[in-house]
Amino acid sequence: MAEIEKIPQSSKSLSASGKGDDGPSVFIENRISSKGGGGGTGTARAARSALLFGMTPAVAALGLYAIGSTAAWGAMLPWGLGLSDEVDRLNSVVMNLTGQVDRLEGEVDRLSFLVTNLTEQVDRYEEQNEILQESNEEFKRQNAILNASNAVYEEQNQRLNESVNELERQNEILNASNAEYAELNAELNETNQELSNEVDKLANITQNLTMVVIELEEANQNLTVQVDRLEAANENLTSQVEELEQQVLFLQEENDRLQALVDDLEAILQFIRDHAEEIQETVEAVAAFLAQEIETNRQLIMGRLELTYQQITTSWVCGYDLTFRGEPFTVDPNSPIGATDYPRAVVSQSGRDGYVEEEVLTELCLDNDDFELFLSNSTGLGTIPPVNVTSNELQVGVSVYTDLAMEWYFPSTNVTPGLNSTDWAIAEYNCNNLLPEQRFFWEPRPPSTFSPI
Repeated sequence: MAEIEKIPQSSKSLSASGKGDDGPSVFIENRISSKGGGGGTGTARAARSALLFGMTPAVAALGLYAIGSTAAWGAMLPWGLGLSDEVDRLNSVVMNLTGQVDRLEGEVDRLSFLVTNLTEQVDRYEEQNEILQESNEEFKRQNAILNASNAVYEEQNQRLNESVNELERQNEILNASNAEYAELNAELNETNQELSNEVDKLANITQNLTMVVIELEEANQNLTVQVDRLEAANENLTSQVEELEQQVLFLQEENDRLQALVDDLEAILQFIRDHAEEIQETVEAVAAFLAQEIETNRQLIMGRLELTYQQITTSWVCGYDLTFRGEPFTVDPNSPIGATDYPRAVVSQSGRDGYVEEEVLTELCLDNDDFELFLSNSTGLGTIPPVNVTSNELQVGVSVYTDLAMEWYFPSTNVTPGLNSTDWAIAEYNCNNLLPEQRFFWEPRPPSTFSPI
């Protein structure tokens, strides 16, 4: 709360001559004190107003005094010219007093501004003081709460100390146990290391055994496939051998019969020589008999040739499996042979013959290009040479192609296109001696395009 008081203070004042002389003067001092209550601000303002209005009449009285004196001395001038100097001095005093009044009014204005600022600051300090008092009360309340909490915490701390002591005792027991466990753990680590080494050895042995088992399974699978193929081929060969044995027996019987016929013919010839004139009429009958025998011999030879060719068309499969055993295209017969292995397995474009070319096509006097064209069309590959043909497709293709060739070489009926016994007799029962137009071609070609194999 602000309060303004007037207090006397000794200072210097201006004399009538304008010089400083010792004498009583009125001074103003603002004193600010803090007091409670909301009416303090109004009291300070009332004191400030009283200060201003209280000083103004005194100054005015002093001015009036100077003016009156000046007027009195002026009135007396006609009666006393000797008073002119005094008038001048008083005028100077009036002027000095007027300047002093002006300075005092400026000082009053400055003090009023300072009082106003101080009043505002006091108001702000009072508001801050109220906030601080409220904070102080809150701090007291919090301090009481903290004191109560401290008592609880001290009790809890006591309990914790007791627990710590118990834990330390338990810790000593655990440390002793840990030492024992450390020794046991070291022993277990050594045992674990030994077991790990044994496990690694067993893992390596198991891995090796697994690889061996896989290889054996693959080999067993390949052998099973080979055994199946060999059994099938063996059955075919067995049946062919039986047929050949029957043919051999038949040929032996036929040879014996022909030998007997030859002996008979020699006897007949000798008889004809001896009795030429008597048996002239039987010559035609003998010629017809001999023609029949010749045709029979041709059929026998063609039958034996057909059996030989038939054996070629079936026996190549076993040799193919044995020759290319372990190759990717025989391990998986449904995988393509490929451009790298095709010349070895089928038909070679270089000087060395492929397996099928050498074992089948050349033996049966069949054309390589015609066979590859047939194989490409039958498998749907559409490329020549059909290097991506599989082993299964190759075996089927060779079987079908050679069946068609065998039907051409040895027609099953008289109306089936192909060669006859006379053609084979002229060729001396050798396909290499056949004319180009007599050889088998799956796709017919003009005669000018044929070339002997």
